Amino acid sequence: MFDFTYTPGEEPMTQTVILFYSEQLNLPLFTLRPESMFDTIKQFLGFKDIDFDNCPIFSELYFLKGNDEGAIRHLFDEKKIKFYEAHKDVNTEGSGNFLIFYRHRIKVEPASIPLFLEEGVQVLNLFHSNLIRIEVEK
Repeated sequence: MFDFTYTPGEEPMTQTVILFYSEQLNLPLFTLRPESMFDTIKQFLGFKDIDFDNCPIFSELYFLKGNDEGAIRHLFDEKKIKFYEAHKDVNTEGSGNFLIFYRHRIKVEPASIPLFLEEGVQVLNLFHSNLIRIEVEK
């Protein structure tokens, strides 16, 4: 877990990120983030995200993209989609043995770290073949 600072404009932005590594992960390259008004406009210009016809809430809430649409569609089963429908502001990225979890432009304060880590482990467990247990002192 670390704070990542970047400069998209004039002001630097910091967000707290959890980077998971596991040899049991074998993820296609994907990015999942809350869909913005700009994403809707981009779709009219030909930019495409991966939508699920049978999950309109998820497809409306999230922008999902990657280089292997078939593998990504297979990866995002009903359990994952229901999780993300209930957690509307989560960003997740994956590739191979790596999974990244964060909230865009949100720096987690020290008192909230246990809850943030717990939620990150929930996301890891969605994608991991074996249940990971981490005890977090609150």
